[in-house]
This record gives sequence, C-alpha cells and structure tokens, in this order.
Amino acid sequence: MKSKSASLQIRRLFEGMRFLVENKTFVDSQKEGEAFSMFL
Repeated sequence: MKSKSASLQIRRLFEGMRFLVENKTFVDSQKEGEAFSMFL
C-alpha cells in the first residue's frame, strides 16, 4: 500500500511537469511559431 501511494505521487509529479512543459511550449510557439513543431 505504501509503494502504491508513492508511485501515485510520482505519477502526479510527472503529469504536472508534462503539463508545465506543454504550456511553456505552447506559449513559445505562439511567440516564435517554430518551437512547437520542433518539440514534436
């Protein structure tokens, strides 16, 4: 049970990081236009 909650926290952390990266990439693409296609 303990390891399950730990993995859940790690998954939440990664999802949060991915969310931030996607938002930053979207903002950069709005500014530069090429950053988003480069990320993909």
